[in-house]
Amino acid sequence: METNEKKPGATEAVGYMAGAGFGASRSVLGGKPISSSIIVLAAAILIVGGAHVQHDDTSLFVMAVGCGVGLAGLLGWLVSLKEK
Repeated sequence: METNEKKPGATEAVGYMAGAGFGASRSVLGGKPISSSIIVLAAAILIVGGAHVQHDDTSLFVMAVGCGVGLAGLLGWLVSLKEK
């Protein structure tokens, strides 16, 4: 018995990533202030963790991701405070 499993193509993968990104950004921007502060805390942990990585490129990447997550968390925090 053969199974005809269809492997996802590049377009389908991009669609999944776009949907996940949209959902994540909506939850960050539409969340409560406490959840936004948890996201900012996670970003701070990423930035501090990036300082302890020995490889320069990896350290830069981890810190850049931490900065991006921190900015998204701060923006979500500001938006959620204005809604209240």
